Amino acid sequence: MSDLDLRTRAARTDEQAVRPSTVVPTRKSGRIREWVRRTDATTPSDRDRSVDALAALAVLGVVVGNWLVSAVVRYANDRLLGASPQGGASVFAPVSWALSTLPVFFLAGGYVAAKAYDSARSRGTGYRDWLSGRTKRCFGPVTPVLQLWALVVVGLFAFDISHETIRTLLTVALTPLWFLLVLGLLTAATPLALRAGAWGAVAGCVLVAALDAAHAMLPGSGLPAQAQGLNVIVGWWVPFSIGVYWAAGGFSRRRPALLMLVGGGLCTLALVLWGPYSAHPVDLLSQGASALRPVALPAVAFGVAQCGAALVLRSALRRAVRPSLSANERLTVGNVLWTVVVTLNFSAIAVLVWHQTALLLVTVAGLGSGRLLPGLHIPAEHLGWLLARAAWLPVFAVVLVALLTLFNGARKPHPRRNSHFVANSQYRIENDQG
Repeated sequence: MSDLDLRTRAARTDEQAVRPSTVVPTRKSGRIREWVRRTDATTPSDRDRSVDALAALAVLGVVVGNWLVSAVVRYANDRLLGASPQGGASVFAPVSWALSTLPVFFLAGGYVAAKAYDSARSRGTGYRDWLSGRTKRCFGPVTPVLQLWALVVVGLFAFDISHETIRTLLTVALTPLWFLLVLGLLTAATPLALRAGAWGAVAGCVLVAALDAAHAMLPGSGLPAQAQGLNVIVGWWVPFSIGVYWAAGGFSRRRPALLMLVGGGLCTLALVLWGPYSAHPVDLLSQGASALRPVALPAVAFGVAQCGAALVLRSALRRAVRPSLSANERLTVGNVLWTVVVTLNFSAIAVLVWHQTALLLVTVAGLGSGRLLPGLHIPAEHLGWLLARAAWLPVFAVVLVALLTLFNGARKPHPRRNSHFVANSQYRIENDQG
């Protein structure tokens, strides 16, 4: 989620005045206090902070998940080919399921889109102007990464690098961009989701089930490409429409969320154990049905369970990310967590479009050592590979921060007059733009 402008924080509420028990020592917190205060000065108080926390957790899950399951292996003649660790050992299946947090991302996206659209309508902003503003800010961070990879491809061809290697690098680097296209289409359908209410998610589940059934009954390769594309959009429409319904006042009670959590989880388990589906959510090597390519019923059911869990945890998340402090209060862990959440959400779209490029830079640079490094260039066949890859995550993160600073600038939230922050950073609502 990208560009974000915030308005000056409103008066403190009673909830903000509550001081958590865990406290960061004040003698070590001078710079942190300044960072927290600066963020707090740009953050309004009248909003559901659990949405921000969910968005940040979803982004972290997507990034860490991709870093753990995206492998580029060196073969003969110095060719680089993609390989998924999920094809090598069953230990990767629960890890990949646990880190498949895109449903929560679309849940938060639906919530934000609904709030943004409602605010725009209240100011008299038309649908076209509102959608234009959302689209520009959502796709803005994509331009630098496309420009960089265009130059990289030209250089690779100039040095006569194999087509297989070029295709592998582009696939790994640019595959994350697909979600922006889906998010853009779903954002455009926000008014429809508002009118449909909870029935929008129900209809999406039914349609995905029908498409899966048709795919199973058709001979040969199954559904045509057009139907598979519809399957992807409808599959992610389900968590998006749940988020829209939440923003419209739904889920005021915990029972529906608990039913979603339990029902979606049991349905996922049954479909994977007894249905014709892979046990891996992103099974790049499997020749069987995949839960995400296109979005199949187990992925949708698991997404519903994730949305239910997110809604159940709302209160706990609000307590965890405490609002900031007054002049006489001590800095708390909750204050710091909240500032981290806001900072991450501010550059969320940029993080998502750049994180695989960071992985590839480290992978290719590692080839300069003259040997195949564990967790980078060796095929994933056992738990040891996963542990070795986990050790590379801090290196990927450092390179990612460097890329964001270099290509997107060291951009920080800042107050802006007559602007309003709503939950996530890809949506900025301004009085003059909607």
